[in-house]
Amino acid sequence: MKQLKRFTALCLTLLFIPAAFAERPDADLVLDSQRKPEVLLELLGVAPGQRVLDLEAGGGYNTELLAAAVGASGEVLMQNPPWLANRVGERVDARLAQQRLPNVKPLIRDFGDLGLATGSVDRAAWIMGPHELWFHPEPEISFGQPLEVFQELARVLKPGGRILFVDHAAAAEAPLSVGGTLHRISEGAIEALAEASGLSLVARSSALRNADDDRRSNVFAPEIRGNTDRFILVFEKPQAP
Repeated sequence: MKQLKRFTALCLTLLFIPAAFAERPDADLVLDSQRKPEVLLELLGVAPGQRVLDLEAGGGYNTELLAAAVGASGEVLMQNPPWLANRVGERVDARLAQQRLPNVKPLIRDFGDLGLATGSVDRAAWIMGPHELWFHPEPEISFGQPLEVFQELARVLKPGGRILFVDHAAAAEAPLSVGGTLHRISEGAIEALAEASGLSLVARSSALRNADDDRRSNVFAPEIRGNTDRFILVFEKPQAP
């Protein structure tokens, strides 16, 4: 807990974040040790005044961190596809109640049609979610064609903008379909999609790796939940000529 408080104090000191942004929910704080948000924020290079897209934000754990990092002069787009938004609406409402995160704007759009202007986002993060592109929660529900989604992500990024991906690692030889069954995806699959969309790999980290995970179990299995082997990849959109 002392480390968490030091991290919050560091953010406040270095980023001049208004005090209101430091009041993170206790439920979020207990997740920090397994999610290591300080590593992700540093890799992504989030700074005050930026516009950040938080993809598949769910109830907003990462949204709140990003909101603090961009400060009052920045903006965080809290994106959820409609199917998910209908299931996390109460959590989102609670997090945003009484304007406690005034620089956060909910965005209920599909991954492949974000409704944002080209080159309008400085940073984007998709944390423990890209595998959803192979998940069909209902027969008629699809989260988008993978390549089209990645091309949309590249489109909304500014030249020089960065996007960070974190996901539960699948075995290298696993088919893409495990995204819909085990809720995992291989690191190589994400690299291939990002590079095919014109993005360049600029960083990777082993901060969330777990060699004890054989990468063949469902991520919700009690023995591995919260401690899966996770990869971190950061890509950048090339500067315009």
